[in-house]
Amino acid sequence: YISNVGVNPQIYVMDRDGNNPQQITTVPISGAADQFELDFSWSPDGSRILYPSGSKLYTIFLDGTGLTEVLEGPLGLTFGECDWTEQDNRILARTVGTSPYNSTMILYNVASNNFWTWFTNIDGRTGGPAFSVDGNSALYTHDVAGFESLDGRQLDAHIFIRDLSSNNVIDVSVNKAPGTNDLDARYSPDGSKIIFTNTNNDGISQKNIYMMDLDGENRDLLFENAEMPEWK
Repeated sequence: YISNVGVNPQIYVMDRDGNNPQQITTVPISGAADQFELDFSWSPDGSRILYPSGSKLYTIFLDGTGLTEVLEGPLGLTFGECDWTEQDNRILARTVGTSPYNSTMILYNVASNNFWTWFTNIDGRTGGPAFSVDGNSALYTHDVAGFESLDGRQLDAHIFIRDLSSNNVIDVSVNKAPGTNDLDARYSPDGSKIIFTNTNNDGISQKNIYMMDLDGENRDLLFENAEMPEWK
């Protein structure tokens, strides 16, 4: 988990029952202007954490040793969120610029040291990404209203599934209530469901966690007054 107990936000690990919290990073997690948009990922074998710090992605072992730079982002951009799949050893990451609306999605192949971009600086705010179980597709969010303001507000954020081979995109927020945002999307462990946060677009209302099918049907409320879900 991320905590800013000190001056800068750092990554901690703890037991499942909440005991034995330990700070494992000294190079802080950073990048996104909004700290609630920062995210990290477990390595496929569970031995390391992948996380952003400014314009770089790092890995570190769970005992705090072995800090290693994995990737440096494009000039002038910083990383905000990332995910890592064992399928072809690939990393997905989102970079941001001086504006929260300046986003680029990057797919990076660790073995070949090559990356390509999905899109760069489209209108409206984006979020994610997150790999599917088989690594063939990914979830991300985008405000389809294309709205931009100084406070970074979103008006109509939808969840999308992108096929990483064909680049076909499916909107799975077809049943979202008007005036709300779907955010923080993740696949279920078996790949059959999506867990996500839904909230009013006013930016101050309660956030709730829902689950739905991959086609956007059967939206079920799981937890009230909660956000940033993960499912393992």
